[in-house]
Amino acid sequence: MKNIKTTQLFFFLFILMTAFSCTPEKTEIWYEKDGAGKMEITMDLGEMASMVGGMMEGMDESGGDKPKKDMWGKGEKIDSTMNFYAMMPDSVKETMTNPELLKKFNMHMNIDSEKEYAKIKMELSYDSADEMKEILMALQEMQSKQKGGMMAAAGGDSDISAMFNGFEADLKNGIIRMDGADMSDMKDDPEFGEMIAMLEDPEKSEDPEMAAMMQMMFGGDVETIVHAPGKILFTNDMDAIINGNTVTFKDNIIELMKSEKAMGRVIKFKN
Repeated sequence: MKNIKTTQLFFFLFILMTAFSCTPEKTEIWYEKDGAGKMEITMDLGEMASMVGGMMEGMDESGGDKPKKDMWGKGEKIDSTMNFYAMMPDSVKETMTNPELLKKFNMHMNIDSEKEYAKIKMELSYDSADEMKEILMALQEMQSKQKGGMMAAAGGDSDISAMFNGFEADLKNGIIRMDGADMSDMKDDPEFGEMIAMLEDPEKSEDPEMAAMMQMMFGGDVETIVHAPGKILFTNDMDAIINGNTVTFKDNIIELMKSEKAMGRVIKFKN
């Protein structure tokens, strides 16, 4: 990875995820009794690896005529973590209200070309629910500052902070609530219907490349893991797997999209 600016690589990957509205493969959240907590969102780059390879090539400053980089063919290996504050350009920090909050927001990149493995994990830690809201507001502000620059060029207008919303904890009464995904406003959109049809049977698509892109972003299952500060007593999802303080939920993305509005989940734990 010589002559590659790691900070730019991290920041560009963030923009890439925003531009393509990548669906997390796993969301994991830890709640502590004092109100502190942590959230991790993992994304599998999968077939986006070729795009990342092209981006890496563009950031290589060594110059000269070289064959195009292939994420799986050049032996690249990355296992590194950087916080969002560190990878923000100074020009963005100077315009933000409280950019230091993003020192608690990390991005871990793990790429192994030999194993054809490429994943990104975003990690948010906070001391209270109020601080978490402030951190997510800072993330939104950072994104808004980028919409006129690299973000706009990449076509990114999605709100990454939305991935961290939808969870509410009443620690005093031992209850955690999770919002169900609501796509009812999309039901009358013909393009949305075409996308679902493409995902259900990509081989019949008139645009194989687009079908592959849709499968990359929305195919497969998503997993949500919640670690409560006490033993979990029950949840309203009969298919959930409970193991002590931890409960795991799994959803099929296509089925979620077809259902228009998914069931909200409630977790009761012993406090």
